[in-house]
Order: sequence, then structure tokens, then C-alpha cells
Amino acid sequence: MAEALITLSGFLVIVSISITLMNPLLSVVKRENFFTLLKADLYYAQLYALSHQREQSIIITGETNRYYINDSRYALDLLVYRTYPADIAVKPGTMPLTFKFLPDGNISRFGTILVHAYGDFYRITFQLGRGRFYVADE
Repeated sequence: MAEALITLSGFLVIVSISITLMNPLLSVVKRENFFTLLKADLYYAQLYALSHQREQSIIITGETNRYYINDSRYALDLLVYRTYPADIAVKPGTMPLTFKFLPDGNISRFGTILVHAYGDFYRITFQLGRGRFYVADE
């Protein structure tokens, strides 16, 4: 009986240590998931604008932690609608949080958008011409 209690207490110590180590890992996974989804959605909007020859508006609302992509002509025609965790703050940098992908795949504005995610700062930079963008940490 004593051996079973010692084994059980050892198991509980290992489980409690692993649970405390999971919290930082969870924030890393949430941050990576946000950037992966955002990049995929932006590429999708760009491809949709190219293939359908219509402007696609990207609107990020930092106050409500949402972003959506819709056809510029038909405001009710949502292509993508996503919410992201409250621990992630998206703010305008040199570029506002509303922009468009044009029918040729280029972006209507260029500049940076700032992201504060789980204690780290990131910059999403949209380049002039061809609609390319990248994410960099600061």
C-alpha cells in the first residue's frame, strides 16, 4: 500500500509540473495559429481578387478582435469572417486597418500593421506592388 502511495504521489508531481509548463506552450500555439490563419486568409483574398477580377476589402477591427474579407461591390458577400483571441492586439502602424486587394492582385495601400501578441511585438509589412507581405518580430 505504501509503495502504491509513493508511486501515485510521484505521478501527481509529474502531472502538476507538466500542466504548469503547458501554459506558455499554449500561448505560442495560439500566436502561431493566428498568424497562420491571417496569412492564409490574406492569400485567399488576393487569389480570389485575381480569379474573379473584383476588389476584395480586408477590414480588421482591433476593438472587437475580428477581421473580415468581403467583396467591395457587395458588402454583404463575406468571403472570410474570423475572430481572434483577446490577448492579441492589432493596431495600425503606417497603414490603416482597412485595405483592398485589387483585381490585378496588388494591394491598395502599403505600409505596416502592428500586432502585440502574448507579450511580443510583431509587424506585418505590406510591400508596394504585387501585394506581397511578411510578418517580422520586433
